[in-house]
Amino acid sequence: MIGDAYQHSSNGKEWVLVNKKDRPIFKAGDTMTLKFFGNYKGGKPAPDGSALLMNMGVDSWKFDTAPDHDNSKYNYNDVLYKSILFYETQRSGKLPASNRIPYRGDSALHDQGENGEDLTGGWYDAGDHVKFNFPMSYSTTVLTWGYLLFPEAYKAAGQEDEFLDCIRWPLEYLLKCHTGPNELYVQVGDGNRDHNYWGPPEKMTMPRPSYKITASKPGSDVAMETAAAMSAGYLAFKHKVTIFISQLLLYKATGEAKYKQAIEGTYRSWFPGGDIKYTPKGLAFRLQWASLRYASNMAMGALIAAKLGVNPGPYRHWAMCQIHYALGDTGFSYLIGFGNKGYPRSPHHRSSSCPNLPAPCGPFVRASSEPNVHILYGALVGGPGGGDDYSDNRMNYVNNEVATDYNAGFTTAIAALKHLYIKKLHPE
Repeated sequence: MIGDAYQHSSNGKEWVLVNKKDRPIFKAGDTMTLKFFGNYKGGKPAPDGSALLMNMGVDSWKFDTAPDHDNSKYNYNDVLYKSILFYETQRSGKLPASNRIPYRGDSALHDQGENGEDLTGGWYDAGDHVKFNFPMSYSTTVLTWGYLLFPEAYKAAGQEDEFLDCIRWPLEYLLKCHTGPNELYVQVGDGNRDHNYWGPPEKMTMPRPSYKITASKPGSDVAMETAAAMSAGYLAFKHKVTIFISQLLLYKATGEAKYKQAIEGTYRSWFPGGDIKYTPKGLAFRLQWASLRYASNMAMGALIAAKLGVNPGPYRHWAMCQIHYALGDTGFSYLIGFGNKGYPRSPHHRSSSCPNLPAPCGPFVRASSEPNVHILYGALVGGPGGGDDYSDNRMNYVNNEVATDYNAGFTTAIAALKHLYIKKLHPE
């Protein structure tokens, strides 16, 4: 038997069958022979029946609101659009009617604190289904910072409303997590249990414990990052679109000359000839695990420093080169679903690898060499090794996983480059 009964009507006349887990994938050109057997107690006419075969792995994505091309070398409008779509893919909780991700549904609806507090919502961190508030709040802060600094980039790309909806999702969750004057939930889900589960978040059944910080169990880093996210969100939704206040105050308080010196010292170590090594094709390579994350974050920092007047010419050019490396300058785009030079097809990401329900998913899908059945539009994969080497393999979580923080600095850097393009200050 190649199928398992999934459900049937009350009269037993309509059945839904799904393929067995040991036969998860059928390729183009495969021949399937289906046999149905039944017994009946005589009589005429003999019973008949019909079957409808459905490919539950088909990606039903339709781009109905994609932005126009802005005529830059890499369509920054499209990059911003798709990066926001990636964050929608990461949503946990009850999804709105406006959900644009066809293979995502409601999930983790029972996430709660130890006293039953509602902790639904937020973003899943990466290719897994844990909600880690430190990277979530960091990502929210950095994304919002980019909007505060470069609002015209999102407006020109036609993505302002979508962006504000994007950051509203984690901000509303972070508000739920502050359950008392000295109490903040900072994680939902157990990493070990979660990482042993390969399936869509909609079908999770394992325990999802919650963890909090208190006065007796402090966590100043995550508390301050959460505060930063809420402060940035306040500014964004109050429409005080100006240079992010904390950055400007830091620049003034430490003295322009001293601050400029600190920035330049940092970037001397990152520019060619400094401490950071470069791949043969030009990526500033700090670490093996998610190399593009570090280069993108530093590109973002360079573009913000340039906006403050620190070495605008060389900083903008260097940042552009790092971001364009990710977008396709090497002949390959590390942003999934972007460009015509090829991009990753098998990211380490559970929900995009699993066929549509009710088809089964599990470790057999993770280990398969077939591409993910759904294109994870807008996700930036970890990136190459030190020799520009890269393996598009679902098992390769070092180079081929995705995460909310991978996209955060990258997206703000894109907004900065879009701003420069609008102002006719772009390095190209």
